[in-house]
Amino acid sequence: MLCSFYLHGKGPGSTWAANLEAGQQIRFRAGQGTLRYNDLAKHHFFFGDETSIGLFNWYKTTALACSHEYFGVLELKPEHKTALNDLKIMIDSVHSSMPAPAVKAIEWMEEMHPDCWNNWKGATFYLAGRAMSITRFRKYLLLKGVTSAQIRTNAYWADGKRGL
Repeated sequence: MLCSFYLHGKGPGSTWAANLEAGQQIRFRAGQGTLRYNDLAKHHFFFGDETSIGLFNWYKTTALACSHEYFGVLELKPEHKTALNDLKIMIDSVHSSMPAPAVKAIEWMEEMHPDCWNNWKGATFYLAGRAMSITRFRKYLLLKGVTSAQIRTNAYWADGKRGL
């Protein structure tokens, strides 16, 4: 299976991935820990940023193999939007904002048609990437009636921190 990595270039994971060679075989365990894929759910909603595209690509493959539905929204810089098309991931994107984490994604959610929200509010929600974005998006979901048991999170990075 082909793996995708976002190389932020500032931590041990980026150093490890940058040193991989074409054709090198590695063992990669996606979907473990707090972001374990929920096999019982039929709907899977993804929220994150460019650092979570590889994980969500794996989840997309898993969802399709299980005849599950998936959707979501990612906060992306313009140069990272092509990755969604290249990987054929059915996820919308909004512009990322350092001073206003998750604000554009929450606005995107607010514009969702009520019938669509009614179909998706029972989904499992996977939140990955920037810690501050995850915190704000999680609070929004809880206010919308999503239970904490439906939300799975994993912060990959935080402002001013190195190696979470």
